[in-house]
Amino acid sequence: MKLAEVAILSVLGLLGWSQWQEWRLNQGDAIELAYQGAPTVGLWQCGQLKQKMAQLAEHSTEMQYQFRGQALTDLDRYLHKEWRLQGCDQLITPQ
Repeated sequence: MKLAEVAILSVLGLLGWSQWQEWRLNQGDAIELAYQGAPTVGLWQCGQLKQKMAQLAEHSTEMQYQFRGQALTDLDRYLHKEWRLQGCDQLITPQ
């Protein structure tokens, strides 16, 4: 083994040792976040859902005499179900 190789291995060993020591010292400073459960829906997502519901209501009033199928009613029920399932009522009402 040449002197240059020994020097490089020594430097790498010192760098590795110092990084390991720094990691050990930082373990005491680690922050543990409390688990808050599954992520909840955001205000923006509820706003998007509310906008789709408003567009559907506007579209259904325009088309109520021309279209008498169940598709719009089913879509409206689905959007309201998603609104309840996502918990948007609790997000928008002050607590």
